[in-house]
Amino acid sequence: MFHRLRLGLLSGSSLLLIITTACFSPYSQRNVQERWYIDELERRAEAGDPWAQNSLGYCYVTGTYVSQDAEKAFQWYEKAAENDYPAGKYNLSLCYLKGEGTEKDLGKSVRYLQESANQGFPRAELCLGMLLLEGVGVVTDRDKAKYWLQKSAGQGIKEAMYILGNLYLDEDETEALFWIRRAAHYGLPEAQYHYGYLFREGLLVERDRDMYIRWINKAERNGYASSRYGEYYAGRYLLVLTQMLEPVTDKTYLLYSLEEQDIDSESKALYQQGFNSLFNSNPALSNQEAINCLIRSTIKGNKSAKILLSYCYVTGTGVLPDPSAASFLFVGKGKIKYPDSGGTTTIDFEIFNDGSFSKSINWKKE
Repeated sequence: MFHRLRLGLLSGSSLLLIITTACFSPYSQRNVQERWYIDELERRAEAGDPWAQNSLGYCYVTGTYVSQDAEKAFQWYEKAAENDYPAGKYNLSLCYLKGEGTEKDLGKSVRYLQESANQGFPRAELCLGMLLLEGVGVVTDRDKAKYWLQKSAGQGIKEAMYILGNLYLDEDETEALFWIRRAAHYGLPEAQYHYGYLFREGLLVERDRDMYIRWINKAERNGYASSRYGEYYAGRYLLVLTQMLEPVTDKTYLLYSLEEQDIDSESKALYQQGFNSLFNSNPALSNQEAINCLIRSTIKGNKSAKILLSYCYVTGTGVLPDPSAASFLFVGKGKIKYPDSGGTTTIDFEIFNDGSFSKSINWKKE
């Protein structure tokens, strides 16, 4: 029966967490910009900046511009957490969960995860929902699990959307279809395959061979592999999403270049994709995907992308507000213009050294 094809979290009685880190590798020889970046991060981290502390921890985890060192990563994550930084608390919870840089401690892991989720950090909400679903380190509570997963899904986390879709299969088929379809549109390959399968079998939707082929092809292009599926059995789940628990730093740790470089066509395209999705009533990408486009464009030296990314961080547009990251990227005046309701909206803004900002919004009919 198709409903046996599910997302899972546990195999038997043991929690199997397939944990990956980002795929960024250090260059064989650091250039001046890379050394400057690490020096600047260390200076700000030592001065007590939690964003820099978390970012420096991430560099030590992934070996970005420094040698990998789990103990140093743990120490910087701990400092960021002590400064009440939600991403730092999330990363610290992973250290305790995996025993990286410290002894394993499930109790401390859950504690920091709960604190991060309470502060609205979407990945922590996702992970906490998973643990509550299976009773790992906490008392099993399906309703609370749904609560946290819905909060995470509401912030654009596609894995949370897909888990919700699977949870609702036996309870509310309308809700199940909504979340599976949403995760598929947000680009999760497992959800895309699942959604296509629904069209093939005529489950929850009318049978449609063209839609089946369309979504199966999308899933395969996005790296779907059927071997990653686990079957639902005995009330337990097998974790199949390999990007569930990865350390995070809003990825601004790679934005080391402060000088505009030659901009290639790919950089321009990435900037345009991110811009259009953030300031369009019918976005083609999720907020997370749009921000990632701006990050990639910035890395390629696009100054416009860097300024827009700074605006996003300082105002919380498409991403959690982070004044430190904003002022690290750009300080000064900027302008954003985009078509809006038969006219043009113009946003004039200024970002200051301390991470504060001012802005004015004007709309003009065309």
